Amino acid sequence: RLFPLFILSAIMMKIVKVLSFLLTLIPLVRSQCPNVNETIIWNGPCTYEAIFNETGCDLTNIVGYLEALQEACDAAAFQFSDITKQTRNFDETYFVGGGPLNNDRESDGADKEMEMSANRLKRVKSIVAPNRRITMPEYESYVNYTYISYFGGEKKLEEEKFYVGNDTAREIMDNKHPYLPQFNLSSSCQLNSIMCCFTEDRLNGNLEDNTDVCAHDLETSHKSNHVRHGLGVYDSKVPAYCTAFKWDDDENSASYQYRGNALFDISFGTFLEKGYVKNIPGAPMCSCIEDMPTVTNAACRKVEVVNEKYSLKYHGSQITIEQENAEVTYSDCGENFKEYHYETAMEDKATEIDKHFVESCDDMQTEFLNDIFLIPGTTTQFDVPLTTEWVQVAGKGTSYYPTKTHNVTIRDEEFREHFEASPNGIVYRHCPLCRESHQDIYYRRLTDVPSSEDFNFINLFMNNWISANNTIHVDFDLFSTYEDAIALQNKWTHCNYDSENVGFPRDCGPTALLSCQWNSYTRRTCGPLEYRTDNHGFYIEVDSTSESSDITAGARFLRAADSSSMQAK
Repeated sequence: RLFPLFILSAIMMKIVKVLSFLLTLIPLVRSQCPNVNETIIWNGPCTYEAIFNETGCDLTNIVGYLEALQEACDAAAFQFSDITKQTRNFDETYFVGGGPLNNDRESDGADKEMEMSANRLKRVKSIVAPNRRITMPEYESYVNYTYISYFGGEKKLEEEKFYVGNDTAREIMDNKHPYLPQFNLSSSCQLNSIMCCFTEDRLNGNLEDNTDVCAHDLETSHKSNHVRHGLGVYDSKVPAYCTAFKWDDDENSASYQYRGNALFDISFGTFLEKGYVKNIPGAPMCSCIEDMPTVTNAACRKVEVVNEKYSLKYHGSQITIEQENAEVTYSDCGENFKEYHYETAMEDKATEIDKHFVESCDDMQTEFLNDIFLIPGTTTQFDVPLTTEWVQVAGKGTSYYPTKTHNVTIRDEEFREHFEASPNGIVYRHCPLCRESHQDIYYRRLTDVPSSEDFNFINLFMNNWISANNTIHVDFDLFSTYEDAIALQNKWTHCNYDSENVGFPRDCGPTALLSCQWNSYTRRTCGPLEYRTDNHGFYIEVDSTSESSDITAGARFLRAADSSSMQAK
C-alpha cells in the first residue's frame, strides 16, 4: 500500500518542478515588452509581426487583444478626415463628383470655402503625405448617423447603458462601419483596387483623354448616384481620365498600410497637379473598382515607403504609438493599371479585374445590353425642344424646371418678359406621356394679356385655367402643331374652364372634350398612370430671327441622348 503512494508523491514533485520552471520563463517573455511608462522603438510598419520581429515583444502579453494595437496604430497615423478638415458630407460629396472643389472654376472668383480647402490640400501634400501614414477614410459621424437613423434621437445614443445593454442595437452596429460608401472595406474593394475617373479640367480645360468609358451598372454605386436599378451606356468619344492603385493582401506591405496615402494621391493629388474634377454621370468620381464603370484603360500609381519607424509606450492599461519617421514616395507604375494588376495580383483577382477593363467598348456594350435583354429603340419621353427656338418656363417630372421660388406672382414677371419677347405669342406644352392628341399643344394668344394685377399669366397654365380674359376663339386658340399655330388653321374646337386648382388645358380637345389631360402644381392629377400629365414642360417661343415669319420649323427636338454626350441612358 505504501508503494503506490510513494510513486504518486514522486510524480507530484516532478509536476511542481515543471510548473516552477515554466513560471520562470514568463518574466523572460514579458521582459521583451516595455514595463509601465517604458517605450520601445522599432523599424518597419505598425503591425504585430513587425514589432515582434524587431523587438521580440509579444504584444498580447500587455494589450490582451490585437484590435487595441490596430487602434493605436491608426491613432498614430494622419486621419483622412483631417485632409480637408471639413465634414464627412463634404468629403463624400467630393468623391461623388460634387461640392465646391468639383463645381467651382478659377473664373468663378474667390470662393472662401474652396480656397481654404485647396490651400489645406497643398499643405497636406507637401508636409504630411511625404512623411506620414494616412488612414483610409473613416468617420465616426457616419456610424452615429446610422445609429440615430435606426433607433431615433441623439438621446439614446448618449445613453451608454442603452447602447451596451441592447442586444439588437449591438448587432445592428456591429454590422455598421465608419467607411464612406465609396470605400466600404467591409463589403466592397475585394479586388484591392480603387479608381478615380475625371471628366473635366478646372484649370485650363485640357483634360488628358486616356480611356474610353463603356458602361456601368448603376446599382453597384447606388449610394452615390441614388439609383437603385439602372444601367449606363456611354459615348466613348467623350474625354475621360482614369487612374487607379492597388494593394497587397499582406498587411505588413507598404501598399496595404499606405492605402490612404495612395487614395489621397489619385484623388486630391490629381486635383492639385492636373486640376481634374467631376465624375462620369451615374458613377462616383472615386470608388472601389467594383463600383466604377467599365473602361478601356487607367493610369497606374503606386506608393513606396522606406525608413519607417515607430515608438510604443506602455501605460499599464493601454498603449500609445507615435510615428517617428517615414519616407513616402509616389510614382507611376511604369505601365497601365490592368497590366500592373495582372503582374502582381492573385489569379482569381486578375480574372475579376478583367471584367472592368476591355479592349474596345463596342463589343462590350453590345454584350452588356444583351445580358439584360435590352432591344435598342427610341423614345420621345426625354426629348426637349431646341433651346435656340424655345425657352422653358415651367415643368414637372422628366421635364422638371428648377426655379428659385414657387411664388407664382414672382414667376409671372419672368414669364411675361419671355412672352413679350416672343415673335408670335405662342406658349407650348410638351407632354410625352399624355394621350397622343395632347402630347403637343400650342396656345396662341389673340388679344393683349391683361396686367399682372388682374391676371396671373403663368398660373393660368400651371394651376388655374380660367375663362376670364381667356376664352377660346376670342382671346386664344389651341393647335396640335406649330405650323397650324402660325397659319391659324385646324383650331381646337372644344374647351372648358374654371375648376379649382386645375391648370392647362382642363378638358379642352381638338374635336371633343377629353378629361384628365390637365396639369397642376398644387394637386394630384387624374387618369390612368400611362397617360398622366406628371411629366411635362411649358415653353415660350424665342425670337431666333429678326423676321418672325421665317420661323416655320416648329418645335424641333433635342434627343435625350444628344443633350449630354456622356450620360446614363
